[in-house]
Amino acid sequence: MNENKQPLVLIIDDQFSRVELGNLFRKYVGEEVFNVYKSDRDNLCKLYGLSCCEYKKDDIQIANATFCPAQRWDDSSKRIENDVEVAVEAVRIGWPFSDGCSWDLILLDIRFSAGDINQFGDPRESSFFGADVILPALRREFGPKLPIAVLSSTKQQVIQKQLAEYGVLGFIRRIPGIGAHPNKARQDLLNILAKAQ
Repeated sequence: MNENKQPLVLIIDDQFSRVELGNLFRKYVGEEVFNVYKSDRDNLCKLYGLSCCEYKKDDIQIANATFCPAQRWDDSSKRIENDVEVAVEAVRIGWPFSDGCSWDLILLDIRFSAGDINQFGDPRESSFFGADVILPALRREFGPKLPIAVLSSTKQQVIQKQLAEYGVLGFIRRIPGIGAHPNKARQDLLNILAKAQ
């Protein structure tokens, strides 16, 4: 990890990174829907103790997070399109950064939604783009030393074999289950960060 600094975490995720799709996307979905995206991301940051968002930071922060959608907005077709190169470039920027620091952890969602947007601002198509395309591409480009873990609401058993094949450090359930300790999400992140050292 970066000495005397909080760990640097890159989160490659469709839902929590939609605010990164640009002003044309923001204009298309409208401020109300866009603010829901921001609120969802702020809630994730608060749950995991991530410095990255606009919520009042009154809790101890575990890591600094940067969000990458691994997608782009196609304004001519009014669709969200998956784009593995967006993810690869985001990792490349911090592997290492110009100051010599590097990503301490990549948190990758395995299921992505893309395509046309419904009335709630959600894309209609879903695939294992994170597991089937992004994860293999990151391993090819950066090798086994890149610390990757999964942050997903998809059940781990669905892709357990693939995660092991690509040397994923672990799996964090996006929203801890009912009855989970209030600090479970933060502890899960701390445990994965310890494995990444």
